[in-house]
Amino acid sequence: MVTGLNESALSTSTQIHSQTYDYDIGVYVEKTCTNDEKYKILKNRWIPNEFYKFPISGTRKLKFQRNWLLEFPWLSYSEKLDGAFCVFCFLFCSKEVGKGSHISTKSLVVTPFCRWKDAKEQFRYHTNLEYHKTSCIVAQNFIDVHEKKIVDISLQLNTARLATIEQNRQILSSIVETIILIGRQEIALRGHRDSGPILSKVSNHNVT
Repeated sequence: MVTGLNESALSTSTQIHSQTYDYDIGVYVEKTCTNDEKYKILKNRWIPNEFYKFPISGTRKLKFQRNWLLEFPWLSYSEKLDGAFCVFCFLFCSKEVGKGSHISTKSLVVTPFCRWKDAKEQFRYHTNLEYHKTSCIVAQNFIDVHEKKIVDISLQLNTARLATIEQNRQILSSIVETIILIGRQEIALRGHRDSGPILSKVSNHNVT
């Protein structure tokens, strides 16, 4: 009987741990995420309960603080890597940014941030970076498109292009029909004369 309870508890624990890893951003490092995976990561940011014990690291025995996740809504902690990421930049920011793409994005974007001593300072600094602000906008737009709240910009442009093509096709069709009608009526396209200059002759005057 006791064995059965232990097995049940172990099964439940394994299931919970597996679900945690499903939403662990560290699982997706060095992996190209699908749109469905991106949406899942954005909408299921893992925030452990207040009793969760983050691992201690370094000689100063520092660790990640749960309240950071509440203070910085873009922050995502990876239990798998014991490090932090900016979920927006991780999903939507390039590895190289800046003019000419000469600045490499590493900590919080490509690799996990683990320097807990400087955490708050670095998180505040990251919040004000231009590529972070851009990633936030892109992330919100991605969510809106995925939830069909707005139409994807590429689809909007394609729809506008198709509308322009159709409009031009109708105009061209009207012109062709007019030319055919004029031809049947044996009417000159240029008016009542079928020869001579189109524009009136302009007298040349000497400039003094």
